[in-house]
Amino acid sequence: MNEPRVYKQPLFGIFLSGVMLMFSCGILFFVSEALTDLWFMIPILGLFGIAFLISLFSYTSKVTITDDEITSSYMFIPKTLRWTEINRASGTGSGIKLHSEDVTVSINSRLPGVEEIIETIGQKRADLFSTTEFSEFRRGLGSYFGFFIIFLLFAGIGVFYFSIADFSSESLISMGFIALFLIFFMWTFLASPQSITLENNNLQIKYLLGEKNFLANEIGGFYFSHTRTRRGGKQYYISLNLRDGKNIRISGLNIGLPVAYLVLKNWHKKFAN
Repeated sequence: MNEPRVYKQPLFGIFLSGVMLMFSCGILFFVSEALTDLWFMIPILGLFGIAFLISLFSYTSKVTITDDEITSSYMFIPKTLRWTEINRASGTGSGIKLHSEDVTVSINSRLPGVEEIIETIGQKRADLFSTTEFSEFRRGLGSYFGFFIIFLLFAGIGVFYFSIADFSSESLISMGFIALFLIFFMWTFLASPQSITLENNNLQIKYLLGEKNFLANEIGGFYFSHTRTRRGGKQYYISLNLRDGKNIRISGLNIGLPVAYLVLKNWHKKFAN
């Protein structure tokens, strides 16, 4: 790597955020002309301002990688670590952080080319992602909480429909769709890995209704993959590809997916041969 590699958001995103903020403020200004009490506008403007700052924080993020160091910046404030200074890695969700004694470099998972950044980190400091440091991953509490809230929401909708239904064909069809969605949602959650344990050349995946064990040579590889959302964003997950052609999707862990991915990749590289 002779030239520094720079990963950053397109400037169009910052421009679009600014246009949206000015457009929203313009609408509020014209609405306020017809009202006498303007105090309600203060919290609304505050919310718009917070949303703009969050967007600005994300769109101004940048990562620069050289042979000797990695630099990340937010709001044009850079933080740099030499590869040799990094003593541990952490993360939540789809993010990853690199730490020294007094500096933390955080990588924005929304950056274009974040997959390449993660691979480079794994190549430069593979020792940070060993099974000695990370031998078990569990499903994060946030995923349980999200499941509980969504289940209660749709269960409440179902109870409401049942209480007011006249049991006509339209009502039965609506309740049937709600029931099918709840069954599908529960099955998706029950079929998702709840914990992953690495012990020598064995990988154990536990589910709420059972467990599976795989030897390293039964696994074709691990891949840091994503699906596209309706708004064009990315939802990341780890794809465990078995040699028999089956795939297992891993997400919602209590540690950042990039960290888990690099640990699993190094474990497989060590024991699959």
